[in-house]
Amino acid sequence: MRVGAGPENLTGGTQPGTCAFPESTFNSIGQDPEALKNFGDLPGQPPQIYRILEMPAGTPIQRGIVPGGEFGGAGGVPEVYFPKGY
Repeated sequence: MRVGAGPENLTGGTQPGTCAFPESTFNSIGQDPEALKNFGDLPGQPPQIYRILEMPAGTPIQRGIVPGGEFGGAGGVPEVYFPKGY
């Protein structure tokens, strides 16, 4: 699940280096913008819009845990990273 502060953050596919939450992680956090910003350690304004990504088969992804602390958030939840975008 891709989250963003505004629609311009979620158009088209993804740019290289994009991160997103697995849908199960998004569902466990819920749609509270402050909680998403905190657990995702997101920069800028809290996310206000959400989009389910449907990437083409074979899209390279990496899975990990949001480290936290870079933008003042706690992190600690699973994330998906798109090294090449799509």
